[in-house]
Amino acid sequence: MSIPADSANAQIITTAEHWGPSTFANLDSSTEELLRLLRAKIADLEHLQAMEALQTKVKELETDHRTLQEKVVKLEEYQKEMLLRMDELNCQQTMNSPTLSASFDLVALNETEDKATDGEQLLPENSALRAASQLATEPCSKIDQALQANGVTEMKYRKLLIDHNVLQALLIDHKAEIAEMKRRLNPQQNRWDSAARHRDLALTEPDRLIVQHNGRYMGDYSVLAERQIPKENVGIFYYEMTMLRKKGRVHIGLGTTNQRPLIHIGHDEGSYAYGSGGYFGVTREKAKFEQGDVIGCGINLATRQIIYTKNGQRLETAGLFVSSAVELFPCLTLFYPGDKIEANFGPNFNFKVAELL
Repeated sequence: MSIPADSANAQIITTAEHWGPSTFANLDSSTEELLRLLRAKIADLEHLQAMEALQTKVKELETDHRTLQEKVVKLEEYQKEMLLRMDELNCQQTMNSPTLSASFDLVALNETEDKATDGEQLLPENSALRAASQLATEPCSKIDQALQANGVTEMKYRKLLIDHNVLQALLIDHKAEIAEMKRRLNPQQNRWDSAARHRDLALTEPDRLIVQHNGRYMGDYSVLAERQIPKENVGIFYYEMTMLRKKGRVHIGLGTTNQRPLIHIGHDEGSYAYGSGGYFGVTREKAKFEQGDVIGCGINLATRQIIYTKNGQRLETAGLFVSSAVELFPCLTLFYPGDKIEANFGPNFNFKVAELL
């Protein structure tokens, strides 16, 4: 049976409508999102590669630094040895000085006797004096040798001092270079802000990493870190806390400078928290934490997804994202008097941050 031309055209139109502009728009939107994620992933990998290159360079510099230190130690030991030898030569020179004076006296006495008496009568005595004079002059040659050796030793010592000074200068340069590489690898780390805390939260100086609830009564007391999370769109921001003492509830997360007093972090809109009851969005039984646990909080700066960890293991945070427009700071809330935590703002964490890249 033949198909009418109008029917065929209708079929074609229907197909075209099926792949209409809205469908292609959806595909374009999905492609753009995929490309954005791929670019973010590539940027993260490049960042990780650069960090690894810096770490390798620091290790090489530290190896060279240790080698230089070993050379300096050897030079200092050799320097001490040379000083001892110089002291010995000086002592030997001092001890031989009386013998030298005695030899000069014997020579003078010999000349006087030659002039005062007949040579034939005093021949045996003159021979004895000449023999004594010859014996007395032997220390003179030894002294000359000692002085010559002393001069050589002094020249070696001066060269040793020059080498030592050169190595010390190299050592200082290496220290400065290593410090600069470490500064680039591990920029200045964060700490708790004494001006952005409840008055009953005590900070341990000078690092300000340990926080303790020193209040007489229970209450949600919070503190913010000095530095906000980076505004870049690449990399990972992350920090950890160790529960040193825990009797009441604890919240770890990200807050703003508008954090209200006596309200735990995560309660107000625009703040985010992981509660010790295992709650972050929904309650998770396995996520509860107690004294001794190490809890982590972070953000994937490319995707803005929140990261929570417990004792080095990442927890499921699908669907948890932060607003890119909000300035966020690491934040902590303690409730029970005596509770105490220690923060770790990097670079070495219990959780392997590189696994996120």
